[in-house]
Amino acid sequence: MSLRHTALYVATASDVTAPILSSPTGTKTGSTTADGTVSTDEGNGTLYYLATINASETAATIAAGDSQAVSATGSQAVSFTGLSPSTTYYAHYVHDDAATNRSNVVSSTSFTTDAASSFNPAWAYNASKLIGGM
Repeated sequence: MSLRHTALYVATASDVTAPILSSPTGTKTGSTTADGTVSTDEGNGTLYYLATINASETAATIAAGDSQAVSATGSQAVSFTGLSPSTTYYAHYVHDDAATNRSNVVSSTSFTTDAASSFNPAWAYNASKLIGGM
């Protein structure tokens, strides 16, 4: 009687398909802030985003900016802060999936932040005291 051993190896297919980004937006929300959205076809990994004055950026430059986890396909919402008033920007996006496949880079059309507010609450308070004290 002989025993025969058979080994079974199952090869798993690795993810080699990069995410595809589309429909990038950037919209001012104030003098130093903006919101943006971009759509992705993969629901995992990390979305990188950056607002700059350049119409295009490299994936490496965008990946050095802000990031957030991606947990679903479809539209991803982001916020940009620390922008300069009265400045034209473009929102740039790149997505690395869980297998580290990098998407295409997409960029929004331009948007311009609002002008800085010239209202000074301290001045207004002092002026009201002067007027009221007359």
